[in-house]
Amino acid sequence: MEQSRFEVEVERRVPVTADQAWEILATARGFQKMFPGIRVEGDWRQGGQVTWSGEWEGKTFRDEATILEYRAPKLFSYSYWTSFAGLPNLPENCQTITCSFDAVTDGTKVTIRQTNILTQESRDHSEKNWAEVLAGISAPLD
Repeated sequence: MEQSRFEVEVERRVPVTADQAWEILATARGFQKMFPGIRVEGDWRQGGQVTWSGEWEGKTFRDEATILEYRAPKLFSYSYWTSFAGLPNLPENCQTITCSFDAVTDGTKVTIRQTNILTQESRDHSEKNWAEVLAGISAPLD
């Protein structure tokens, strides 16, 4: 019997342009600004491989992704495997994270959807984390 999976969607209007929100959430430079101390490496294009490594919440990690869609400044989607799950890097253990950017009169509506989350606890953690990330977008990158 297959175990059911969870998903989360977080949406927020941020006071920056879609191009600026894209730079923050869909580039290595942006990730490193949002998550100081996290090392980001890879090929930021559709089909490219990206890795994040470092220490998060007191634990050493190395996470991997394959970029599924990369259409600046509209849509960024990637298949994401996290070492925190303690599972092998196989397709069934990967989550899909999709970020969409829609220009609105007072900035950009950013929607982040994460699917194939293994547990309710992980789902709740992801929801809190993404809400904090989006709340932290208050200005363009320096």
